[in-house]
Amino acid sequence: PSRTFTRYIHTYMLANLSHTSASFDLVGSAVECLSNDTLLGNVLTPAGCARRCESTPGCEFFVSGFGDKAGRCYQEYTANETCIEGWEVDLYDFYKLNDSPADTPVDGGSTLLPSPELDTHVSYDQWTYASTDASFHRIKAGYECDDGANTKLRDVDTPQECADSCANYGNCTFFLYGFNTKRKQCWVEWTHSADCPEGWEKDDFDFYMLLPAVPRAPPSSPSPPAPPPAP
Repeated sequence: PSRTFTRYIHTYMLANLSHTSASFDLVGSAVECLSNDTLLGNVLTPAGCARRCESTPGCEFFVSGFGDKAGRCYQEYTANETCIEGWEVDLYDFYKLNDSPADTPVDGGSTLLPSPELDTHVSYDQWTYASTDASFHRIKAGYECDDGANTKLRDVDTPQECADSCANYGNCTFFLYGFNTKRKQCWVEWTHSADCPEGWEKDDFDFYMLLPAVPRAPPSSPSPPAPPPAP
């Protein structure tokens, strides 16, 4: 069946340390195209699915599963990102692979993991982003909290950069990152709860929570010297 959906145009460059990166755009959230498809395998992240697509001749579009379908990666055979075959609501996000230069190693990056916390709002909103920088959790997609005045931070290219800005701003726990008409906008949300008791307002923003930093383990103490041999 046809349906309207929120079109995302964030560009992600996500990779594990041991892999090269693939550039891709998130086009549709919680939908798949009704075109023919082929299973590319089971991979943990959309970035991993993008790499499978990049290594598959002719692959331009792919879907990556979440929730009960987390890890499933399919090539979609539609002709373009408008999906002329029509959209179907499902536990997948629909992506477009971008043309990319020759593979180069990435010195860092983010790993996108499904969160076990699926009790707030709908499950596809729930994602935890763990990275070498600030870690954060997407609470609700396509909404902002109606908590009054927010604080505008600098415009940035990715949710990760917005999380980093939030981490460097005093008392920032919740933040918004924009898409479509609000693309690149990054705001501090001053609500005191991830449940947003003030109420939700539909907008071209995703609502995130910054996660506490995990302190590094202190270095282990050196072993004491061995006792001298007995006389």
